[in-house]
Amino acid sequence: MTKIDNKKYGWWCPLLNKEIAEGYCLDINNERLGYFKTGSLDQVKTITQKTLEEINLTCDKCPNFPL
Repeated sequence: MTKIDNKKYGWWCPLLNKEIAEGYCLDINNERLGYFKTGSLDQVKTITQKTLEEINLTCDKCPNFPL
């Protein structure tokens, strides 16, 4: 875990290729696993231009998963 903006802590996200807040990572994963809808997954699809299947492949291999 590293400091972001001198306040927040986050994780390196191989999907977005940058550090993101823990909560954002949790939102993405909770939504992709079908626990609840946060809107984060639609945002990630737009940013990365990846399908849900491609996102799942990346997230399932992530060193931060399982959370």
